Amino acid sequence: MWRARGTGALLLLASAVYLLGCARTGGRGSATSAGAPPGEAAAPPPAPQRVERVLFLSCRVDRDGEKPPPDAVRLFSMNADGSDAKPVFDKWTAYGEMTWSPDGTRFAWVAGRDLLVASSSDPHAENLTNRGVDVTSPAWSPDGRSLAFVSWCDGNQEVYTVPAGGGAATNLTQSAAREFQPTWSPDGTRIALVSNRDGAWQVYTVHSDGGNVHRVSNSHHGAQTPAWSADGQRLAFQSITKPAVAGALLDAGGAVVPVLWQGFAMQVDGGVGDSDVQVADTSSPEANVVATLKHCYRPKWSPTDPALLVFTLEDTDIRVARANSSSATDFARPGCRVSEAVWSPDGQSVAVALSKSGAKDGEFGEVWALTWGGSPPRCVAKGVPQPTCLAWSSDGSCLWFCAGRTDRELYSVPAEGGEPRNMTNSRGRDWGPVWVP
Repeated sequence: MWRARGTGALLLLASAVYLLGCARTGGRGSATSAGAPPGEAAAPPPAPQRVERVLFLSCRVDRDGEKPPPDAVRLFSMNADGSDAKPVFDKWTAYGEMTWSPDGTRFAWVAGRDLLVASSSDPHAENLTNRGVDVTSPAWSPDGRSLAFVSWCDGNQEVYTVPAGGGAATNLTQSAAREFQPTWSPDGTRIALVSNRDGAWQVYTVHSDGGNVHRVSNSHHGAQTPAWSADGQRLAFQSITKPAVAGALLDAGGAVVPVLWQGFAMQVDGGVGDSDVQVADTSSPEANVVATLKHCYRPKWSPTDPALLVFTLEDTDIRVARANSSSATDFARPGCRVSEAVWSPDGQSVAVALSKSGAKDGEFGEVWALTWGGSPPRCVAKGVPQPTCLAWSSDGSCLWFCAGRTDRELYSVPAEGGEPRNMTNSRGRDWGPVWVP
């Protein structure tokens, strides 16, 4: 059994961290070589090698023994083989929700009450809000030119957009209600969000300029976690069909009040009693619900297949299904709970992190891979302490994750399965790999 060093249980909030590739090429050679026989072409120059760098967050102790300040991290970079680890920025920064631009060259994060943007090569950070009020849920537009976020800038919880290069923020919602969970459509023309403007929490869409607000869900007990399909023609969301257990928050109409945690809506004291995943056709102005998947939640669309999505059943089962048919693949492990599910780059496989129910300190976790189309599920890694932050390599050949109890480390394992390799081996915590083309 594979184990990571360290003892004690630790719950980490996963952040968003990415892997960048960069090509290094030499100068151009001539058509012939001085050493080549007359009339013969010289051998072609060697193909440029693609050196992939890994960007990750760390609270590791410095070589001189200096410990990080409370609630602060540094951004590190290393080669994809684990060598040459070094900080991108020398200074520590307050850690909040972090998200990378679609092209992987910039990242935005919440520091205190501000939304900041910086590049992976320039330590200068641009403050996009600087209003001294709370900011949450930053989300990049598909073209990387804007960011949506939730803030109390005007005294109420609303959704805003702001140019990524700096400028005036625009209030998209402008209502007396509360809005959160902004999610861009793939073409960047619309934003899905959750609002209680009509009483119960429901899913709406709004144009990226703030016009044409349209209600999509009609759930008596509320709806949340909107997710766009790859072609932007469908919007999946979680429709609560049964209120949460005693102790959950309910509004005056009896609807469940979502609680924000790292940008996701959660339910307190036991979670949602029951829910369905509904799929709306957003290609028409009416955005009618065209499919209902019973007793499930947390929908995630395939990044390439506009009809394929994965969701969780009762915290213990994973189902991969087509939204427009009855085809489905189910997966469950006795005594295990699903902690995370992540699509592969080709959109045909799902990596699943499992925690062992009742195991002391979450010692016996597992990582599995499910492939759509009939291939049997395969165990990628077993005996893993608290696996989280699953990430596929850009070519889908391996999986990365963070694991451990006290010192969280980054590990890599072949997608077909094998012995996980510790890629960081540091004193402290390292986490959050995400691959970018």
